Amino acid sequence: MAAIGDYEIDMVKNSAVAVTQSADNGIATATHAALPLRHWVAMKCDASYSTSTVTGELTILFGTTVIARKHIHGAGAIDFGMKGHQNPDAAELIEAKLAAGGAGVFGDLTFTAFHTGPNA
Repeated sequence: MAAIGDYEIDMVKNSAVAVTQSADNGIATATHAALPLRHWVAMKCDASYSTSTVTGELTILFGTTVIARKHIHGAGAIDFGMKGHQNPDAAELIEAKLAAGGAGVFGDLTFTAFHTGPNA
């Protein structure tokens, strides 16, 4: 297993931000692509709708497994804390999805993560 210092270096050196906006009345999806032998660590996902009165579900997935979900009322976030939440499976994408908000509404996502590993 890697030393905790290596993990902290990865937090800075291998960090990434995926930013996206949905189409009108579309699902917003922000993805960190799979990397060989690397584990993604989700840190935080901020979500908002272009209209503050819209409510929808924000979902975080490791591959096809839902690891977090939250109902967003106009805007909100899922925050995994200082060390984040690590995907136990290497070489697997992680993504955030924000439900469609209705006609004339756009959804925005900013999904912060970093990759680490291998952890053998």
